[in-house]
Amino acid sequence: MNYLDIINEDDEIIGREERNTVHEKHLLHRSIHIIVVNNKNQILLQLRKASKKQYPLFWSGSTAGHIDSGENVTKCAIREIFEEIGLKTKLTFVDKFIINDAVEHELVNVFFTRSDGPFKIDFGEVEKVEWFDIETLRKNNSMKMTPHCRKAIDLVIKKYF
Repeated sequence: MNYLDIINEDDEIIGREERNTVHEKHLLHRSIHIIVVNNKNQILLQLRKASKKQYPLFWSGSTAGHIDSGENVTKCAIREIFEEIGLKTKLTFVDKFIINDAVEHELVNVFFTRSDGPFKIDFGEVEKVEWFDIETLRKNNSMKMTPHCRKAIDLVIKKYF
């Protein structure tokens, strides 16, 4: 069974619950979101599987995932980027923010890295991946993208471009 830490808005652990319960009860928990940029200043995004409970067939960051109960944030990011796209790379912490919408209630920890691959995509988790020009992402507000991804991209662009 997969457990997540329940936190308050100050990122302090106040409990622990099974992942499905956390989502059903809309409890605040931690996640990571990683933005990979190549040498052409394009951002690698993944299209979420149709079978996903949250945001099926929405574009998301290069890698995203939940932080397991007791897991270190950075170690989770390293684990997730390797599991989803087969990448071992140095990650830079950018910032964190809270998403609270009808679907998710998460404290999202954003990381950034530069890489041209090679990648080994886990197609059990990801429908497909694609490179997008930063300017295209900046201007395209109609793109079906998770709110986590939109905010993470904005943070990375603001800080690094």
